[in-house]
Amino acid sequence: MLIRIFIATSLLLICCPLIIPQKIMSISWNDPSDSASPSPVMFDRELYHSLKSHPDFQYEDTIAGPQWSKHILNWLADKWSKAWKWLLDGKEPSGFFSFLIQFVKYLSLLVLLGVIIWVIVKMESSTSRIKRKQIKQDEGDVEGKLIAKGDFAKLIQQAVEGRDFALAIRYHYLYSLQLLADKGMIVWESQKTNADYLREIKDPEVQGSFREITKWYHYFWFGKRAIDNALFKKANLVFEQFKTVI
Repeated sequence: MLIRIFIATSLLLICCPLIIPQKIMSISWNDPSDSASPSPVMFDRELYHSLKSHPDFQYEDTIAGPQWSKHILNWLADKWSKAWKWLLDGKEPSGFFSFLIQFVKYLSLLVLLGVIIWVIVKMESSTSRIKRKQIKQDEGDVEGKLIAKGDFAKLIQQAVEGRDFALAIRYHYLYSLQLLADKGMIVWESQKTNADYLREIKDPEVQGSFREITKWYHYFWFGKRAIDNALFKKANLVFEQFKTVI
């Protein structure tokens, strides 16, 4: 091992003159007594004032506003320490109790964070549920007006011309509900579901045909499936067959 180190060191010393540039190897050190005395650097007041008044060198000290979050955390930490001192009769915690206090503190913070997240999620869920309920109520009001006196043939034609085939199928379905209500087979109400209407229909043939158009309606309107002209023609045929059954 020593022989290898000796050989490596010898090679390094031999190769140094080849590796280190000649300029570095030829550095000369001058005697300070031989050099001329340096000329003093004069302070340029005009340059100083010009730079001082330049906009790029205008700095303003800003005082940071009160960090309320930091104050709250400090307040909580102070109350936490006082609570444990009270429990320990004013003694400073040490050993196992010190570890326990730190553990409980961080565990409490995690629990508090979990509660905050849970509250936020519940609020978001409640808001979304209220919005969905409002949308459903608005849709129910619109459906009620259409079923009462809607010219569905015209509405379907306009939707087809606009190539909004999903809307055309929706109008087809509402038109079917209108026909069923006019014949006394169902009683239309905004809060009822399509399953409720299916149970109200007593004629087995009409019930089966209504179940079929309901599948098409759910698939394209609620499922948001893409529908082209060819597929709409198939759906349109199913709705037209339903009209002949009732």
